[in-house]
Amino acid sequence: MITFASLPKPFIGHIGVIQRNAIQSWLHLNPRPQVILFGNEQGVAEIAKEFGIEHVPAVECNQWGTPLLSSVFEQLARQATGDIICYSNCDIFLFQDFVDVAMDVQKHLPQFLLLGECQNLDVKQPVDFTSLQWRENLLVQMRQNGKRRVNASDFFAFPKGMYPKTPPLTLGRAYFDNWIIWEARRAQIPVIDATGSITAIHQNHFYAAVPGETAKSHNGFEAQENLRILGRNQVYWIYDSTYQYNNNELRKKLFTATPLKERWKRVRRAVKYSIGI
Repeated sequence: MITFASLPKPFIGHIGVIQRNAIQSWLHLNPRPQVILFGNEQGVAEIAKEFGIEHVPAVECNQWGTPLLSSVFEQLARQATGDIICYSNCDIFLFQDFVDVAMDVQKHLPQFLLLGECQNLDVKQPVDFTSLQWRENLLVQMRQNGKRRVNASDFFAFPKGMYPKTPPLTLGRAYFDNWIIWEARRAQIPVIDATGSITAIHQNHFYAAVPGETAKSHNGFEAQENLRILGRNQVYWIYDSTYQYNNNELRKKLFTATPLKERWKRVRRAVKYSIGI
C-alpha cells in the first residue's frame, strides 16, 4: 500500500474544487491508498469524513500559524500504514502510472526519493469521477493545453521511515521541498527523476498572499526563514537527481553534482522569479 499525505488549504471556492479533485484522483488508484489530511483548515474534517480518509488536525505551527514540516512528518511516520509514503501538494492529480513506477523502483532500491515535474493545467470545475472517461478526458486536456511546470517539486515518494528527523521548515512555502531533495542526497540515497514516466497535473489556482508576500511575490517572511534554516548551498532541485526513470528502466545519471557557484546563481534566479523581478 501507498500512504498519501497532504496539508490542504481551506476548502472554499476554486481551491476547494481542485483539492477535492486531487484527493479523489488518489483514491481511484489501485490498490486504493491510505490518505491522511493534516491541519485544521476550514472543511478539512468534513472532507475527510466524506471520503472516509484519516485526518490529523493537531499540527505544530510557526509564529504565523503555518504548519511545520517536522510536525507533519513525525506524525506521518507513526500513522502511515503503507510501505511507500507520498507527500503531495493538495492540487496535484496523480494517475496509475505513479503507482506502477513507485512499486517498480521499490523492487530495485531499498531506499529512494521519487519525484517528477508536473504539467500546469486550468481546471475550473469538479471532475466527474463516476464517468469511465474521466482519466482520458483529463489527459486530452493536458496534451492540448498543459504547460510544463519547470523544475518544481510538488510530490515526493519514499519508503516509510526515511526521514526520521526534519528541521522546523514551514510547509507550503518556498524551499521546504528543496530540503527534502538535499537530505536524500546528503544521505547518499538515490534521487529519481521520473518526469515523463509519471503523469502529474498541477491544477492552476490563485496564490493567496501570506505574511510578507504579495500577489506577485512568493518570497515572504516564511520563505526567507526556510532559506535561512536550510542554507543556500543546500537548495537542491529536480535537476539534482541522481537517477532517471524512463521507459520502465532505471538509469544512473552520468553527471549529478552542481558546482556551488552555479547552484548559487540558480538560487538567486529562483528568488528573483519569486519576487517578480
